[in-house]
Amino acid sequence: MNDDSFEDLWSRLDSIPDDLELFFKHILESVEPFYHTKQADCLQIALAANGPLRIEVYTFHETGYSNPDYALTQAVRPMGREALLKLEKSLAKRLNARCKGLLEIRNQNVDFLHRTVRDFLRTGEMTVFLGQRTTRLFNPNISILRAHMAWLKTSKFATDYLSTAPDGPLSFASRLWEMLGYVRTVELQNEHDQQQSIRLLDDLELSVQMMVLGRQVLPTRADETSPHGTANTGGVHSFFREILISRDVAHYTSHKLSQEPLYLDDLELDPLYLSLRTFTPTTDGGTAIQQLDHTNQATSSRGSLQTLKLLLSTADGPANAPSRHP
Repeated sequence: MNDDSFEDLWSRLDSIPDDLELFFKHILESVEPFYHTKQADCLQIALAANGPLRIEVYTFHETGYSNPDYALTQAVRPMGREALLKLEKSLAKRLNARCKGLLEIRNQNVDFLHRTVRDFLRTGEMTVFLGQRTTRLFNPNISILRAHMAWLKTSKFATDYLSTAPDGPLSFASRLWEMLGYVRTVELQNEHDQQQSIRLLDDLELSVQMMVLGRQVLPTRADETSPHGTANTGGVHSFFREILISRDVAHYTSHKLSQEPLYLDDLELDPLYLSLRTFTPTTDGGTAIQQLDHTNQATSSRGSLQTLKLLLSTADGPANAPSRHP
């Protein structure tokens, strides 16, 4: 590109460090300073993720630089494939400009070039390095939650909200389950992030009901045969709250119970049973959440301990409500 001579090219090659970690750092430091903040953000999101994230998550994350509240202001309306492709079109170029190939797109997912890149970025030195390049209040888990939420609100699903087939990890139930897994991490952090997650979850709970009303995700057969017909969102309303318990989203659940003492009273299964069930993942079918528990054992094996403590300590709440046997 610069019409370098053969000798110049050899000199450039010789300037690349032989040591792998020094080589990775050389790559990161070769990025224009203009991109340093966005570079650090992308890499920290990839590090915080439970696995490779879909390109849609990074695409929606990009909109946060111009509108931090984009997930809250995003309309609950399916986004056409052409509009989404337009948003995704430049993602590969942006990732390359900021991360120089250390993050790459494979099979619609964004992942590290190699596991050694992830290991390198998790060292103490690189944690400080990335922290110095990002903004003070940046939280990758909040960013992932926001992006997942905007993606969910603009998606259309072919099946009902309980079904995981045929879309598997891209089904409504699986994506809601994955999203709420990041909330648990946020709740262990500072008050600023906790307040942000409360705002997001309040909006999310309303949004999933709107999605059923608009048939962006289908109601179940039980919903449609109820006296209220398609206007009944009680099923998805309960499903959302059951996942809060199964995902151990204790801070938000406590906040809601302080505002609405009967917040968990309409669940089909007893809240205590739901929380206790997370300590013994099953493999023989069962409810939709039991199946999600089983497919996500790595993230659910420790059980909903904080939520269990909350329910047991609630003087006049669900813990002392009349028993509802499963």
